[in-house]
Amino acid sequence: MKKMLAIVLTVLMVCSLTSPAWAAVKKIPSATDEALVLDWEDTSAIVEEGDGDFYTFEDAAVMIWIPKELESLELDEEDLEAGFIGYFYDEEDDYTVSVVLGDVGVESLDEWKTVLKDEMEIADVGNCVINGYEAVIYSDAEEDYFCVDFIMESGRLLEFTFSPYSDEDFFAGAVVILSSIQPYEE
Repeated sequence: MKKMLAIVLTVLMVCSLTSPAWAAVKKIPSATDEALVLDWEDTSAIVEEGDGDFYTFEDAAVMIWIPKELESLELDEEDLEAGFIGYFYDEEDDYTVSVVLGDVGVESLDEWKTVLKDEMEIADVGNCVINGYEAVIYSDAEEDYFCVDFIMESGRLLEFTFSPYSDEDFFAGAVVILSSIQPYEE
């Protein structure tokens, strides 16, 4: 985890010189803030080969870079039925990244933001753009996680959940991971 933190700090330092969005990445943007904009090009030059691997999720046609400090959990039938398509954790199970694909009955990010705010009573809901794709980003401080959600062309929701949100070092690392989300084509 220490090596991941060193990489993250280097990435943030270098990228803050080239991208104002990186310099401001310390919290989830609110609905009144500008969208958080992340791009793998800003990060990929800093992340060294061997520091992590890309994982592909064919059902969602996306891939994501995961640092080598996080292990991939073998999903069982119950996990798959719950919509999980990926789950990553560290040795102590202090840090987790999960990937879920499911149907939530909405067709747009605006509809999803309304559900989050009105039905789920989530206060911290904002916008982000990752590698050119619009998403919703939100957090639940009480449950100590934050999520980034995309509405796929199929109408399904693709959600990346990061925990703990309260750990600033992990949040910084999660931003690096987020910047890697991109389409996967065979």
